Amino acid sequence: MTDHPPPDRNVGVPAHPAQPILRVSLFDGIALHRGSREIVLSNRKARALIAYLATTPGMRETRDRLVGLLWSEVEDGKARASLRQLLHGLRDTLEKEGCAGLSADNFHVSLDESLFVTDLDCALAGIDRGDPADWLVSEPDIADAFLRGYDDVDPSFGSWLTTRRENVRRLLIRRLEAQLSTRSDQAEATKRIAHALFQIDPTHEIACQHLMRSCIAAGNTGGALSIYKQLWTCLEQEYDVEPSAATQELVVAIRNGTYRPPAAGFETRNVVAHANVQDFDSVIRLAVQLAIAWAAKSEPGAGLDAAALMRLG
Repeated sequence: MTDHPPPDRNVGVPAHPAQPILRVSLFDGIALHRGSREIVLSNRKARALIAYLATTPGMRETRDRLVGLLWSEVEDGKARASLRQLLHGLRDTLEKEGCAGLSADNFHVSLDESLFVTDLDCALAGIDRGDPADWLVSEPDIADAFLRGYDDVDPSFGSWLTTRRENVRRLLIRRLEAQLSTRSDQAEATKRIAHALFQIDPTHEIACQHLMRSCIAAGNTGGALSIYKQLWTCLEQEYDVEPSAATQELVVAIRNGTYRPPAAGFETRNVVAHANVQDFDSVIRLAVQLAIAWAAKSEPGAGLDAAALMRLG
């Protein structure tokens, strides 16, 4: 069995690299490609190993860590033998493709960073150029698709994957927020960035505000109100809170026909930095409400002093 993530998620790979580039698809499963052709890895743990190494700093990990990650419930000697067998098979497969990209010694296993690139790398590069990939703009909750279907490879791998998905989500959000704060004079770029951000986090009020303003600029009042309704529903269902005063004031102005766009180049840096002084107090209060709701959802009965927290706001 092999996975077949969409091949266009690796846009940005050099067209004529000096050496063969192996593209690792990490969303909606795991797959390995050289050019347009998939390199078939029939062993799920082999694919999980490649994906793990490709997302590890330096693409390098210890044998001890890999054994614990992929064979946590197997006796140590058998687990190490399984790793050796897996590496032997992987090396043979890559060598048949003319790629000596996997190396191992007595202590470490690594990939050649000059030969491997992931669709996550390409997505981050696109964001940093101010041009998020189409699949980031069109697909909701994309972080949930990271290594989808591999939670059950091993309990230890599943635990790592849960944490890694959240880290990927936060990384994408941070990069998109950074771009949103620097593209105030580029309406279309701002719209795409805000859309991608809202797809990843449908409770992101700043992204929502940008999208509402974009809809109004295009004469689409219904679209702006639909986006606001989506935000309201998500905040209510996830955290049992309402949008901030700034967002509610914006939607009131849109409904009343009194909204006027801010001067060009003014809004983005201030808004994304959450530095709207007139509404700073309500933003702090919303953040506190979200923190309280999240803590209560994660640990029911947790003794948070909500009143004290609100006084801090």
